[in-house]
Amino acid sequence: PVIDLHGRTFEGAWIRLIPEHVRPRTVEDRTTKALVEALAEGCPEADLRTPARLPQPWLPPPRLPPPPGAAPFRRARQMDDSMLQPVLERLSSDTRAGILRALTDNCISFAVMRKPMTSLASGHTFDGEGILEWLARDPRDPLSKAPLTPKELVGNLALRGVLGALEEALPPDEAVAQALAALKGGTAAQA
Repeated sequence: PVIDLHGRTFEGAWIRLIPEHVRPRTVEDRTTKALVEALAEGCPEADLRTPARLPQPWLPPPRLPPPPGAAPFRRARQMDDSMLQPVLERLSSDTRAGILRALTDNCISFAVMRKPMTSLASGHTFDGEGILEWLARDPRDPLSKAPLTPKELVGNLALRGVLGALEEALPPDEAVAQALAALKGGTAAQA
């Protein structure tokens, strides 16, 4: 998979069919690739390595105004291994470990990402807060050491979707539930 400047993930072979003069700039999406590989190993019946269909010949887009920008990131609640394990329990331990590795910022925060952002310098994905703090101290990609600015980070929409789906499968967060109940009741939540 490759990711474009808008955070959209595509099959790289399909993007390469677009004439070079109009092809969007993309980089390899290493984190989504790791996630797909882990899922393919654990769920061979899903046949994730086979394209759904052959790519269609590229046609220039109609002359329409560009679509509105992607929805802003909805901050995921903090997830950890113990919260994700029940959701993934039917998979082998190796598959679960691969999925957790793909969804974890393995360089800066060492936690499951809340706002995945991909470096256009390396194709690696980091948690948004962590990479912005890193860049304030060191303006280089933490893994490739290539120069990197916040403008060269894109929100990874594919991983954001996976994290959102996993969040919905998790049991409700007690602290959030209590705060919402207190707000609905008109009283402030007790700390």
